Amino acid sequence: MKRNLYFCTLIGSLVVCAFGFAAAAAQTGDADYQKRLARDKAVPREKVEQAYAEADKIAADILKALEKDKSGFQIYRSTAEHLKFGVAPGSLGVTRYLMTWRRSNTELQIHVELTLSKTGLHDQFWKGLNGIQMGEFFKVEGIGDEAILVKNVTANLTMTNTDLHFIKGRAMVDVYLRNYRRSTKKNEKELMEIVRLVEPLIAARDNFDD
Repeated sequence: MKRNLYFCTLIGSLVVCAFGFAAAAAQTGDADYQKRLARDKAVPREKVEQAYAEADKIAADILKALEKDKSGFQIYRSTAEHLKFGVAPGSLGVTRYLMTWRRSNTELQIHVELTLSKTGLHDQFWKGLNGIQMGEFFKVEGIGDEAILVKNVTANLTMTNTDLHFIKGRAMVDVYLRNYRRSTKKNEKELMEIVRLVEPLIAARDNFDD
């Protein structure tokens, strides 16, 4: 599958563009938002805390795997955003980890958002993808339940950035690799190596109560 996106220009970080769009869409009138808000408020606090712990383990496993890997990346930042339901309009997640590694001329980012149920995750996934302003989409088999490779167009219209977004169980994962000095082909090769390292570490059953 190949998809050309036709929005205006790419502004700022692709991280913000990609999945920040979903929240903006919800703020302008997501028909299901009030239903989700009511559902979220009914979730026992104990269950939310258990989901936090589950996400903490996934993030710790990813950090450990990248630390042991011989790619040369050094952790730059790791931030946990434990979400209160309904605070982030359009978000289905209870927690989100934002992790960044750096190496000479290269930046790697991995975002993991964990929900309580897989229900609605496909639509949320595509809302985020539709927020990417320019690039080409390619379906990737064998990664999670659903995976899309994005080759981004930068401000000078060169295609050097590569992202891989996938759903696995009730987790939504985004992996970004940027190196403007390398070809898309080389960036894509390293990106897929990292994705294949990380993907088995995402252990999130379809529903929290299963």
